[in-house]
Amino acid sequence: MKQPTAVKLTVKLEIEGCSLPIGDLMWSRDDRLAAFEYDPAAIEAGLEISPFKAKLAPGVIMGARFPFDGLHGIFADSLPDGWGRLLVDRQITSNGGNPAILTPVDRLAIVGSRGMGALTYAPENPIAISTNDDTLKIDWFAHQAEMILQGQSDEGISRLLEASGGSAGARPKIMALRNPSSNEFHIDHGNNDDPMHEHWLIKLKHRKEGIDIGRIEYAYAQMAKAAGIDFPETVLITDNQGTAHFAVRRFDRTNAGRHHAHTLAGLLHADFRVPSLDYSDLLRATRILSRDQAQVEEAFRRMVFNVIAGNRDDHAKNHAFLMSKDGRWRLSPAYDVTPSDGLGGEHNMTIAGEGKAPSQDHFSKVAATADIPSATARNITECVTKATSSWKTYADDAGIGRAETSAIAKLIESNAKAASQYRRPSIPRRSKNKRNGITD
Repeated sequence: MKQPTAVKLTVKLEIEGCSLPIGDLMWSRDDRLAAFEYDPAAIEAGLEISPFKAKLAPGVIMGARFPFDGLHGIFADSLPDGWGRLLVDRQITSNGGNPAILTPVDRLAIVGSRGMGALTYAPENPIAISTNDDTLKIDWFAHQAEMILQGQSDEGISRLLEASGGSAGARPKIMALRNPSSNEFHIDHGNNDDPMHEHWLIKLKHRKEGIDIGRIEYAYAQMAKAAGIDFPETVLITDNQGTAHFAVRRFDRTNAGRHHAHTLAGLLHADFRVPSLDYSDLLRATRILSRDQAQVEEAFRRMVFNVIAGNRDDHAKNHAFLMSKDGRWRLSPAYDVTPSDGLGGEHNMTIAGEGKAPSQDHFSKVAATADIPSATARNITECVTKATSSWKTYADDAGIGRAETSAIAKLIESNAKAASQYRRPSIPRRSKNKRNGITD
């Protein structure tokens, strides 16, 4: 196969059964920047797909040299990273190509119509060979993914690439269709609009993760729901080796069609790889986009949960928003919630400037900046604390080992104790509302 190249891509919004031309995206090899111009039809429709950094207006909009390597944040959200990028690079190399010379626009052509969310890119240049085999043998996929991660084999890479869709993140993933009447899962090739099937994402265990990672993520999802957090339906799929893989119903695909999704990182052009935002940025963006105080309180609830549950890998790409076809925005359901150490033992997104050990004072300061009454903030904190105090119940239901359960219980207890204390919050050191372009 020839090296994939893309001179110009046509971007469309395939949202809830409707198709709207969005504009043309080109790559300037001289400037190493992408250039985008809205289609007049998109301007007339008035749908702001990226309100802060790619405002709907005539004229050319240049991409961001940092942190998206010349691409716009709205389109960077469509690119796979981690596992997906690894598969693409391995496949191109096996075809005799050189992935190092691919531009971001080239990679979007590979994503084509199979990316997350509602944006599609044409002409499409898929590199996987379609087998039309929708059989989902979880043991085979898990084994092949492990071999590829260890660099021991590239066997089955085309099938893995097809199954991964445009998924992001480091862990191997499978895009699947579920028949709710039979509870059977099949590979999602991206061309099934049958309303009788549900769209799901299955996470396979990464070689560097413990055997219980799937069970832990499942238990955390149940605990988050108990804390009042909007979380999609989840199940565990166990292979013949006894390893449980976490599966979650996709929120960017429903019976109504595709839904437009945009991460906080893409919205604000924030680097999700390093600490760059404060939770006050998330709450402010939520208020401006949704104009719904209940949504702002939901964002606050997720902050409190991440602190007490020890999810320190709470970077800006792990928070997202959904836009309906009438232009209304809301927080997406929560996702990627697990206990994690974080860079230097700190939260990726600070809480009123504090990343190491947020206290009740820091919660209060974030609440005040978002016009959340003190009583409401306390009630949310108490609700989250109550839910997380039942961690062992969720762990037992998920079948997590005793040692892992005990270690996480100590983490939660320690975080809850620190969060209940009152300490004078420091001045937020990473809140960049003005520079990130959040304006009312």
